[in-house]
Amino acid sequence: EIPRQVTCLFYWWEPDPTFLLLQPTEVFFPQHEKHEWAQAIQTSAAEQVPIEKYVSYDLDRLAPEIVALIQAMTIDMVEVKELM
Repeated sequence: EIPRQVTCLFYWWEPDPTFLLLQPTEVFFPQHEKHEWAQAIQTSAAEQVPIEKYVSYDLDRLAPEIVALIQAMTIDMVEVKELM
């Protein structure tokens, strides 16, 4: 709510549309430096977090075709934004 009231630095992620109308500018940090982060020196970007797919433990037994579909499925950020 505050970023809508004043010009400020704020945390935001995609594909959350909350602040899209503000036309936010991404701040880029140097590539992740694991050894620095281990020393609590956080002047580089955070480590990338993979987006993974999870299903019920028994879905492969109950609906193997659905599991195959989910495993083969990919969607990029452009498609996600178009869906919003």
